[in-house]
Amino acid sequence: MEVCYFFYENGKMIDVFEEPLDRERMRRYTEAMLANIDTELFDFVAHPALFCMRLETWDSYTEDCIREICKLAEQKKKPLEINVNGCHKPGSPYPDARFWKIASNYEIETLINSDAHRVENLCAKKEIGYEIQKRYHLKQWTYKL
Repeated sequence: MEVCYFFYENGKMIDVFEEPLDRERMRRYTEAMLANIDTELFDFVAHPALFCMRLETWDSYTEDCIREICKLAEQKKKPLEINVNGCHKPGSPYPDARFWKIASNYEIETLINSDAHRVENLCAKKEIGYEIQKRYHLKQWTYKL
């Protein structure tokens, strides 16, 4: 698994849960994500769309960054996680459909993860992940030993 919801800025770790993302930070985040995808350390990319929650502006630059992430994931055959943990929070924009609409233009596989932080959330809301896969014609990842 690969988790990339932080990047470094002037030697300080910036967490996308806590800090808004402008264009400069979006670039740093994208570069960190690309570096992680490019390694052989991880089987899949966790939280690829998490940054969408903290964007200051959704624009063509954001979409270009998403395309970079998806293109490299396609080239490296790294599946992307559809994380449904945000569905437990009323009004949460996560998972972000705009990300998955762009991702659907790439030959990538996806997996659905409840990312349960509580036992009662284990496997909960997974139908939302399946709905995203179906709506955007995303392939289901099959882990190979």
